[in-house]
Amino acid sequence: MTSRQHRADLAAKIAAELGDVRVVVDARDVNPPCVLIGAPAGLDKRTVCNVYGTVPVMLIAPPPGNADALDWCLDTLDALVATLTVNGLIEPATFTLPGGQELPAYTIPVAFDNT
Repeated sequence: MTSRQHRADLAAKIAAELGDVRVVVDARDVNPPCVLIGAPAGLDKRTVCNVYGTVPVMLIAPPPGNADALDWCLDTLDALVATLTVNGLIEPATFTLPGGQELPAYTIPVAFDNT
């Protein structure tokens, strides 16, 4: 499997798990509430064709960063953690739209392995 296909499969898996929540793989398509699949990072190789690392999965809530946004992030987080292989600490974050608007978010580091 290619790294690009693995990322697309991760997006499809998350979309199937969340049902009505939009899942995007391009930051230009962010329209909260949504989940953004980031670029693989910390990549290393196990064999000639096998690459592994982490993919940041960002839960992005609509502004403002109030209790409603936090509730959505936490509910969505609970649904995802049960089905994903988390590879590190889940942290609160901010996603900045072009133009500077900041959106409340959480980042889940998900294990990436293109085997």
